[in-house]
Amino acid sequence: MVYQGSKNRLAKYIVPILQNYIDENKIKTYIEPFVGCNVIDKIRCKSRIGSDSNEDLIALLKYVQRDNSLSIAPQECSFEHYAEVRADKNNLKYQRSTGL
Repeated sequence: MVYQGSKNRLAKYIVPILQNYIDENKIKTYIEPFVGCNVIDKIRCKSRIGSDSNEDLIALLKYVQRDNSLSIAPQECSFEHYAEVRADKNNLKYQRSTGL
């Protein structure tokens, strides 16, 4: 499912500008302020740091970092299921099943 705020379609324009600046200025650390924007994974830099104010996204990323073989996504996810989880994101049923 495509995230409405995603910058993925803009990444092909944003990344070359950032990468050129990083290369020209010999920058060693890139700090991404919005890790959900599909940019950080396309940047070549010695060190990359991701940040975001979306607590749910950060929780998800930390969860995946602990064990990237874990799968929290269902085999199929209907829009109805997505809407139910999003509308009731504080529901303990979903927190327990994902470990978040």
